[in-house]
Amino acid sequence: MSVIDTIKEQFKQGDYRTRLILANVIVYVAFLLIGIISFLSSGNEYLITSYIRPWLALPSDPLALITRPWTIITYMFLHADFWHLLWNMLILYFSGQIFLEYIGDRRLLTVFLYGGIAGGMTFFTIYNLSPAFTTGIPLVGASAGVVAVLIACATYVPKLPVRLFFVLQVPLWVVAAIAVVSYITGVTGANGGGNLAHLGGAVVGYLFVTQLRKGSDWSIGLFNFFNRVEGWFQPKPKLKKVYSNPKSKKSAPRSQSEQERIDAILDKILVGGYKSLTDEEREFLFKVGKK
Repeated sequence: MSVIDTIKEQFKQGDYRTRLILANVIVYVAFLLIGIISFLSSGNEYLITSYIRPWLALPSDPLALITRPWTIITYMFLHADFWHLLWNMLILYFSGQIFLEYIGDRRLLTVFLYGGIAGGMTFFTIYNLSPAFTTGIPLVGASAGVVAVLIACATYVPKLPVRLFFVLQVPLWVVAAIAVVSYITGVTGANGGGNLAHLGGAVVGYLFVTQLRKGSDWSIGLFNFFNRVEGWFQPKPKLKKVYSNPKSKKSAPRSQSEQERIDAILDKILVGGYKSLTDEEREFLFKVGKK
């Protein structure tokens, strides 16, 4: 199996942590290749990317954001350099493992995206309201979404022992607390905008878990939206008119176990769409529908 086939397989079968890491790495490698092509053709490595990046990075200028609203998502997959990418992906890998074990796969994507959006809007809002910052500096990086995942884990299992810098064993909440304090103190530093975004993501991670404990799962709304969007692009089946005899005998009532299985399959469709069903589940629905 080739590298490309392996990547495709991971996108289809892998969890959302794997997909997010792959997406970030692919975008970074794509920009590297574009830079090489630009250098070989013009002698300027950044000739092409300097035109592309502004259309993907999150601007702090309101007029620019109005014309490029998609940047509230795309900025999360764009990184300043290799170390920026590596640090974010390492944190996502380790905190994502905890998240998958305790909170769930589709919720990880939800926290990452919501955290990134909240981080981006925090950056944008404060940059335009506070005289301490000047407009014109774009935001890039997955940090806000990654921080949201980390803080969500620390909120859900605060006493979970982890290795700080792979040496010192401490509770997870200590790692989260150190991170948040560093973001707060870093607002006045060179990466003030980035730290503002980190704080926005941290708030989402905390709120997601507190709301989840109250019975409100934010991931349901997101995946319902995904399913609706997916449905827009799927061909509509042709309906065949069926004539029935109104005097025909009514079907026998379903057993409790059969109804419970139908409900479980319908819940699965709600989360992952019809394509998430196995062949056996589809056949079961078909047989039930014929009764």
